[in-house]
Amino acid sequence: DGSLLTFIEYDGEDLSQAIASVRPDGTELNTVVPFGFDVAVKHDWAPNGRRIVFTDNADDVSASANIATVRPDGTGLRYLTHYRRARVRAYVGGYSPNGNWIVFRLEVGDRSGLFRMQPDGRAWREIIPLSSFRPRFIDWGPKLTV
Repeated sequence: DGSLLTFIEYDGEDLSQAIASVRPDGTELNTVVPFGFDVAVKHDWAPNGRRIVFTDNADDVSASANIATVRPDGTGLRYLTHYRRARVRAYVGGYSPNGNWIVFRLEVGDRSGLFRMQPDGRAWREIIPLSSFRPRFIDWGPKLTV
């Protein structure tokens, strides 16, 4: 409803990033996801405003990157992917306009693919199989009418 904004906060020192929120009038500045998660720049609100989806370990290539959701107040952290190997990394694109899907890029070594999953992390669907193609800054578009 536009009553809260989120943005990536950069610590300026060790390349760690957090998600913060603030009211449009500048009040109520809060940390939603702390610096220790080293979030990726791309994050997205669920269309119903109840969850924010993000990727952790964005800049730490010695760790896996996973997709998680959190409530706007920073509570209720839920991981949707559970990778443990550093060569496997999942980067969120965003929620579909109806909130039924989350699109993301999966990297396995030097191969990448485009996938979608339900907001609970289930029912994965391949969109583009793993290959040398590397989709980035993924987002949903409007229904095209001719």
